[in-house]
Amino acid sequence: MENIVSKNQLKNLLGIFFGFVSGFLFYKNISKSSKSPTKVDEKVFKQSKLIKERKHDNLEKMGKRELVVDIHVAEYNSMRRETELLIDVENRLVNYGVLILGGLLTVYSIFSTETYLLLIASMLLSSISWGLVETEVKIHDIGNYLRNKLIPRIQKITDEENVDKYLVFQWSFSRNRNIFRILLRGITGMGKFFVSFIPSVLLCVIFYIENESNITGMDPFERTIFIVSALMVVAVPSVLLLNIISNLITSLRDGGWKKYIRVSKSNK
Repeated sequence: MENIVSKNQLKNLLGIFFGFVSGFLFYKNISKSSKSPTKVDEKVFKQSKLIKERKHDNLEKMGKRELVVDIHVAEYNSMRRETELLIDVENRLVNYGVLILGGLLTVYSIFSTETYLLLIASMLLSSISWGLVETEVKIHDIGNYLRNKLIPRIQKITDEENVDKYLVFQWSFSRNRNIFRILLRGITGMGKFFVSFIPSVLLCVIFYIENESNITGMDPFERTIFIVSALMVVAVPSVLLLNIISNLITSLRDGGWKKYIRVSKSNK
Protein backbone atom coordinates (compact mmCIF):
# COMPACT_ATOMS: atom_id res chain seq x y z
CA MET A 1 0.00 0.00 0.00
CA GLU A 2 2.83 2.39 0.87
CA ASN A 3 4.31 1.71 -2.53
CA ILE A 4 1.04 2.60 -4.28
CA VAL A 5 0.67 5.77 -2.25
CA SER A 6 4.20 6.86 -3.01
CA LYS A 7 3.69 6.27 -6.73
CA ASN A 8 0.47 8.24 -6.71
CA GLN A 9 2.20 11.05 -4.86
CA LEU A 10 5.00 10.89 -7.39
CA LYS A 11 2.56 11.19 -10.29
CA ASN A 12 0.90 14.17 -8.64
CA LEU A 13 4.21 15.88 -8.01
CA LEU A 14 5.37 15.17 -11.55
CA GLY A 15 2.13 16.53 -12.95
CA ILE A 16 2.43 19.70 -10.87
CA PHE A 17 6.12 20.13 -11.70
CA PHE A 18 5.86 19.59 -15.45
CA GLY A 19 2.63 21.58 -15.55
CA PHE A 20 4.37 24.50 -13.87
CA VAL A 21 7.39 24.20 -16.17
CA SER A 22 5.20 23.98 -19.29
CA GLY A 23 3.13 26.95 -18.19
CA PHE A 24 6.21 28.99 -17.40
CA LEU A 25 7.88 28.17 -20.73
CA PHE A 26 4.64 28.86 -22.61
CA TYR A 27 4.31 32.25 -20.92
CA LYS A 28 7.94 33.13 -21.68
CA ASN A 29 7.54 32.08 -25.31
CA ILE A 30 4.37 34.11 -25.74
CA SER A 31 5.84 37.19 -24.08
CA LYS A 32 9.01 36.98 -26.18
CA SER A 33 7.28 36.22 -29.47
CA SER A 34 4.76 39.01 -28.92
CA LYS A 35 7.59 41.54 -28.74
CA SER A 36 10.45 40.62 -31.06
CA PRO A 37 8.59 39.61 -34.25
CA THR A 38 6.35 42.67 -33.96
CA LYS A 39 9.35 44.98 -33.91
CA VAL A 40 10.82 43.19 -36.89
CA ASP A 41 7.55 43.35 -38.83
CA GLU A 42 7.20 47.08 -38.09
CA LYS A 43 10.73 47.85 -39.30
CA VAL A 44 10.35 45.75 -42.44
CA PHE A 45 6.97 47.37 -43.12
CA LYS A 46 8.45 50.86 -42.75
CA GLN A 47 11.32 49.98 -45.08
CA SER A 48 9.01 48.52 -47.72
CA LYS A 49 6.73 51.55 -47.41
CA LEU A 50 9.71 53.88 -47.84
CA ILE A 51 10.80 51.98 -50.94
CA LYS A 52 7.29 52.23 -52.41
CA GLU A 53 7.20 55.99 -51.73
CA ARG A 54 10.55 56.40 -53.43
CA LYS A 55 9.39 54.30 -56.33
CA HIS A 56 6.28 56.39 -56.94
CA ASP A 57 7.42 59.88 -55.91
CA ASN A 58 11.11 60.01 -56.75
CA LEU A 59 11.35 57.76 -59.79
CA GLU A 60 12.62 60.61 -61.96
CA LYS A 61 15.32 61.62 -59.44
CA MET A 62 16.35 58.09 -58.58
CA GLY A 63 17.60 55.54 -61.07
CA LYS A 64 16.36 52.00 -61.36
CA ARG A 65 19.64 50.63 -60.05
CA GLU A 66 19.36 52.56 -56.77
CA LEU A 67 15.82 51.32 -56.25
CA VAL A 68 16.85 47.71 -56.77
CA VAL A 69 19.77 48.14 -54.35
CA ASP A 70 17.40 49.55 -51.71
CA ILE A 71 15.06 46.59 -52.11
CA HIS A 72 17.93 44.13 -51.75
CA VAL A 73 19.29 45.94 -48.70
CA ALA A 74 15.83 45.80 -47.10
CA GLU A 75 15.78 42.04 -47.71
CA TYR A 76 19.27 41.76 -46.22
CA ASN A 77 18.24 43.65 -43.08
CA SER A 78 15.11 41.52 -42.71
CA MET A 79 17.06 38.26 -42.89
CA ARG A 80 19.69 39.56 -40.47
CA ARG A 81 16.91 40.28 -37.95
CA GLU A 82 15.52 36.79 -38.48
CA THR A 83 18.97 35.43 -37.64
CA GLU A 84 19.02 37.50 -34.45
CA LEU A 85 15.64 36.06 -33.47
CA LEU A 86 16.91 32.51 -34.03
CA ILE A 87 19.94 33.23 -31.83
CA ASP A 88 17.55 34.47 -29.14
CA VAL A 89 15.61 31.20 -29.46
CA GLU A 90 18.85 29.26 -28.97
CA ASN A 91 19.61 31.19 -25.77
CA ARG A 92 16.13 30.48 -24.42
CA LEU A 93 16.45 26.77 -25.19
CA VAL A 94 19.68 26.67 -23.19
CA ASN A 95 17.86 28.30 -20.27
CA TYR A 96 15.13 25.67 -20.51
CA GLY A 97 17.75 22.92 -20.40
CA VAL A 98 19.20 24.34 -17.19
CA LEU A 99 15.68 24.60 -15.76
CA ILE A 100 14.94 20.94 -16.56
CA LEU A 101 18.18 19.81 -14.92
CA GLY A 102 17.35 21.82 -11.81
CA GLY A 103 13.85 20.33 -11.64
CA LEU A 104 15.22 16.82 -12.13
CA LEU A 105 17.69 17.20 -9.27
CA THR A 106 14.88 18.38 -7.00
CA VAL A 107 12.41 15.59 -7.85
CA TYR A 108 14.99 12.80 -8.10
CA SER A 109 16.44 13.66 -4.69
CA ILE A 110 13.01 12.86 -3.19
CA PHE A 111 12.19 9.80 -5.32
CA SER A 112 15.61 8.31 -6.01
CA THR A 113 14.15 4.82 -6.58
CA GLU A 114 12.14 5.95 -9.60
CA THR A 115 14.98 5.74 -12.11
CA TYR A 116 12.73 6.24 -15.13
CA LEU A 117 12.72 9.94 -14.22
CA LEU A 118 16.23 10.02 -15.64
CA LEU A 119 14.92 8.86 -19.02
CA ILE A 120 12.11 11.42 -19.04
CA ALA A 121 14.62 14.20 -18.38
CA SER A 122 16.93 12.75 -21.05
CA MET A 123 14.12 12.85 -23.61
CA LEU A 124 13.30 16.45 -22.74
CA LEU A 125 16.95 17.47 -23.05
CA SER A 126 17.26 15.61 -26.36
CA SER A 127 14.24 17.58 -27.60
CA ILE A 128 16.04 20.79 -26.67
CA SER A 129 19.11 19.55 -28.55
CA TRP A 130 16.87 18.94 -31.57
CA GLY A 131 15.61 22.51 -31.29
CA LEU A 132 19.17 23.86 -31.14
CA VAL A 133 20.17 21.86 -34.22
CA GLU A 134 17.09 23.08 -36.10
CA THR A 135 17.76 26.75 -35.35
CA GLU A 136 21.43 26.31 -36.26
CA VAL A 137 20.45 24.78 -39.61
CA LYS A 138 18.13 27.73 -40.31
CA ILE A 139 20.87 30.22 -39.38
CA HIS A 140 23.32 28.48 -41.72
CA ASP A 141 20.75 28.44 -44.53
CA ILE A 142 20.18 32.17 -44.14
CA GLY A 143 23.93 32.79 -44.03
CA ASN A 144 24.51 30.73 -47.18
CA TYR A 145 21.76 32.61 -49.01
CA LEU A 146 23.16 35.99 -47.96
CA ARG A 147 26.75 35.06 -48.80
CA ASN A 148 26.17 33.20 -52.07
CA LYS A 149 23.06 34.86 -53.52
CA LEU A 150 22.01 38.21 -52.10
CA ILE A 151 25.37 39.87 -51.40
CA PRO A 152 26.90 39.02 -54.82
CA ARG A 153 23.71 40.32 -56.43
CA ILE A 154 24.06 43.66 -54.61
CA GLN A 155 27.73 43.87 -55.60
CA LYS A 156 26.89 43.15 -59.22
CA ILE A 157 24.14 45.79 -59.30
CA THR A 158 26.48 48.36 -57.71
CA ASP A 159 29.10 48.01 -60.43
CA GLU A 160 28.83 45.08 -62.81
CA GLU A 161 32.22 45.73 -64.42
CA ASN A 162 34.21 46.19 -61.18
CA VAL A 163 32.59 43.81 -58.70
CA ASP A 164 35.78 43.41 -56.64
CA LYS A 165 35.78 47.12 -55.78
CA TYR A 166 32.47 46.78 -53.93
CA LEU A 167 32.98 43.88 -51.52
CA VAL A 168 30.23 45.01 -49.16
CA PHE A 169 28.70 43.02 -46.29
CA GLN A 170 31.89 40.97 -45.95
CA TRP A 171 32.29 41.17 -42.16
CA SER A 172 31.75 37.40 -41.85
CA PHE A 173 34.71 36.80 -44.17
CA SER A 174 37.04 39.40 -42.70
CA ARG A 175 36.62 38.05 -39.17
CA ASN A 176 37.59 34.54 -40.32
CA ARG A 177 41.21 35.43 -41.07
CA ASN A 178 42.47 34.18 -37.69
CA ILE A 179 42.23 30.41 -37.27
CA PHE A 180 42.36 30.69 -33.47
CA ARG A 181 39.33 33.00 -33.46
CA ILE A 182 37.46 30.47 -35.61
CA LEU A 183 38.28 27.69 -33.13
CA LEU A 184 37.27 29.87 -30.18
CA ARG A 185 33.90 30.73 -31.72
CA GLY A 186 33.36 27.06 -32.55
CA ILE A 187 34.05 25.97 -28.97
CA THR A 188 31.80 28.64 -27.44
CA GLY A 189 29.06 27.87 -29.97
CA MET A 190 29.16 24.15 -29.21
CA GLY A 191 28.90 24.98 -25.50
CA LYS A 192 25.22 25.83 -25.98
CA PHE A 193 24.60 22.48 -27.60
CA PHE A 194 26.54 20.51 -24.97
CA VAL A 195 24.49 22.02 -22.12
CA SER A 196 21.57 19.83 -23.20
CA PHE A 197 23.23 17.03 -25.19
CA ILE A 198 25.86 15.81 -22.70
CA PRO A 199 23.39 15.58 -19.77
CA SER A 200 20.93 13.65 -21.97
CA VAL A 201 23.66 11.09 -22.75
CA LEU A 202 24.80 10.85 -19.12
CA LEU A 203 21.24 10.34 -17.88
CA CYS A 204 20.76 7.38 -20.24
CA VAL A 205 24.07 5.88 -19.11
CA ILE A 206 23.21 6.37 -15.42
CA PHE A 207 19.83 4.70 -15.93
CA TYR A 208 21.51 1.77 -17.69
CA ILE A 209 24.02 1.38 -14.82
CA GLU A 210 21.32 1.71 -12.16
CA ASN A 211 19.43 -1.18 -13.75
CA GLU A 212 22.55 -3.37 -13.64
CA SER A 213 23.05 -3.19 -17.40
CA ASN A 214 20.16 -5.60 -17.91
CA ILE A 215 17.60 -4.37 -20.43
CA THR A 216 15.62 -7.63 -20.40
CA GLY A 217 15.08 -7.26 -16.66
CA MET A 218 13.26 -3.93 -17.06
CA ASP A 219 9.50 -3.71 -17.10
CA PRO A 220 7.90 -2.90 -20.50
CA PHE A 221 7.37 0.78 -19.67
CA GLU A 222 10.99 1.37 -18.66
CA ARG A 223 12.31 -0.65 -21.60
CA THR A 224 10.22 1.36 -24.06
CA ILE A 225 11.23 4.80 -22.82
CA PHE A 226 14.86 3.66 -22.57
CA ILE A 227 14.88 2.63 -26.24
CA VAL A 228 13.14 5.86 -27.29
CA SER A 229 15.49 8.07 -25.26
CA ALA A 230 18.55 6.18 -26.57
CA LEU A 231 17.38 6.63 -30.17
CA MET A 232 16.84 10.35 -29.57
CA VAL A 233 20.32 10.68 -28.09
CA VAL A 234 21.93 8.91 -31.07
CA ALA A 235 19.86 10.76 -33.69
CA VAL A 236 20.87 14.26 -32.55
CA PRO A 237 24.63 14.05 -33.32
CA SER A 238 23.86 12.09 -36.51
CA VAL A 239 21.75 14.94 -37.86
CA LEU A 240 24.36 17.47 -36.73
CA LEU A 241 27.09 15.56 -38.57
CA LEU A 242 24.97 15.36 -41.72
CA ASN A 243 24.41 19.12 -41.53
CA ILE A 244 28.16 19.78 -41.24
CA ILE A 245 28.90 17.51 -44.22
CA SER A 246 26.13 19.15 -46.25
CA ASN A 247 27.46 22.64 -45.51
CA LEU A 248 30.99 21.56 -46.42
CA ILE A 249 29.86 20.08 -49.74
CA THR A 250 27.82 23.21 -50.52
CA SER A 251 30.75 25.46 -49.68
CA LEU A 252 33.15 23.51 -51.91
CA ARG A 253 30.61 23.36 -54.73
CA ASP A 254 30.01 27.12 -54.63
CA GLY A 255 33.72 27.92 -54.47
CA GLY A 256 33.61 29.07 -50.86
CA TRP A 257 37.37 28.74 -50.31
CA LYS A 258 38.15 30.78 -53.43
CA LYS A 259 35.84 33.55 -52.22
CA TYR A 260 37.44 33.44 -48.79
CA ILE A 261 40.98 33.73 -50.25
CA ARG A 262 39.94 36.58 -52.53
CA VAL A 263 38.33 38.58 -49.70
CA SER A 264 41.26 37.91 -47.35
CA LYS A 265 43.71 39.29 -49.90
CA SER A 266 41.58 42.37 -50.48
CA ASN A 267 41.50 43.12 -46.73
CA LYS A 268 45.30 43.05 -46.31
